[in-house]
Amino acid sequence: MGEFLTAQGRVELTMFLLLMMIRDEDYEWLFDEMSKRTFGQKIEFFKCYTSDDEQFLPENFIIRDQVYQNLDALLPQRNAIIHGETYEDQFRGRPRQPYRVGVIKKNIQYLEDYTMDKHGPNVFTVKQVRDATALAVRTWKMINKVRGVTRSPWWD
Repeated sequence: MGEFLTAQGRVELTMFLLLMMIRDEDYEWLFDEMSKRTFGQKIEFFKCYTSDDEQFLPENFIIRDQVYQNLDALLPQRNAIIHGETYEDQFRGRPRQPYRVGVIKKNIQYLEDYTMDKHGPNVFTVKQVRDATALAVRTWKMINKVRGVTRSPWWD
């Protein structure tokens, strides 16, 4: 899970760095705006402030739009992983393994559903956490590509 948290933090920081690069707003104002928002609100703010095609080279339009899709896919995964608890269990012929179980708003039964093997999008195996981490890393790299950063010591 530490790798996921690191990748997620890099996504959020790089979103901010891209905003600093393409917007004329005061950096302190941008930092304050991003800092006070939830991740979902940061995504909306980011989309709003990066939606003008004039800010990007034509070859980056597709990358930007893919970043938007990745961020939308990452949001529910991130929320479930961050706002969850870790359990180690065995279900129906599967090996005993860790699960990350995210809280579901307005559903006090989410842990009972989990224990009854009713696993929804809020339940993650180790592989699923790794997949979410990989999505965050791809998104981070894509934002960096738009920024003109093609190499980083953390990419390997």
